[in-house]
Amino acid sequence: MYLNYKDITGMCCDGELEPGVSHLLVQINLCYDELCGRGKGIRKYPIDELKELYGLCNKVDSELPYDFISKVSGRGSKCLDFSEKCVSIRRNTRSLKNDITLLELDSNYSLIWEKIKESDDLYKKLSDVEFEIRNMGNNGGMVKERGSGFSHRVFLPDADDEFYQNLMDIRRVTIGCVAEMIGIRPEEVTFKMFKYFTFLHELGHIFMFYDKPIEQYRKERAKELVGLPYFPGKSPHVARKSIEGEITDVLRNQLDEHERAYRKISSEKRSDEFASNFILSNRDFMDELF
Repeated sequence: MYLNYKDITGMCCDGELEPGVSHLLVQINLCYDELCGRGKGIRKYPIDELKELYGLCNKVDSELPYDFISKVSGRGSKCLDFSEKCVSIRRNTRSLKNDITLLELDSNYSLIWEKIKESDDLYKKLSDVEFEIRNMGNNGGMVKERGSGFSHRVFLPDADDEFYQNLMDIRRVTIGCVAEMIGIRPEEVTFKMFKYFTFLHELGHIFMFYDKPIEQYRKERAKELVGLPYFPGKSPHVARKSIEGEITDVLRNQLDEHERAYRKISSEKRSDEFASNFILSNRDFMDELF
């Protein structure tokens, strides 16, 4: 059985296909058109391969264009000229993967991401970022700098609203910092404010990877972490995980002091500034999400 655009849209509306599948197929068609020339894109797709195509989004970007072109066209990569267009195809593929990941996790993440794309100055350094969802314990987000075979990655927790509400109780120092930076009282910070501030904060880390060599960034951050009180060398999340047994009032105060110092190290401070500046510069837009 083969489907065209109308079939796909109808099945998606009826709940027979995940929304991401429909979006994926449209994007595959656009990528294929870009590679082979306008008007030569695929118009129909085998229904029994939709899920398999959708799963290809989780593969390494450099492999994906070859995989999906071979799959939907029946051609091998040798039949196509990749020399000039691979870069743009991979960028489109990465963009697609990010759009689907953010949309599935939280539609407001997608809206923020689209807002970032409107700024060439911001997006030119964030366009090759990959988003990945994982179970992260009591951690609101994490960044991994570019390595062999992959781009900069932003890890986001696979979590519901209750997760962020509970995390606010744990990270009360951070909540106070967020409130101060966006000009409200700590008690006015909602879990959505905290959630989207954290998302922007993680993106803020990416800019530092362009300011200096990554090895230099790692050494400077490690040096600052070692200088933190009570739990040297550890982030607040790791510090809390390292405690065995009950967290007493004394330990809680130590964790708060450690977290307060942590937010003042250069890498965290700059990421906070990116998040707060974005929120303040787009206040009306962000207020609708909060």
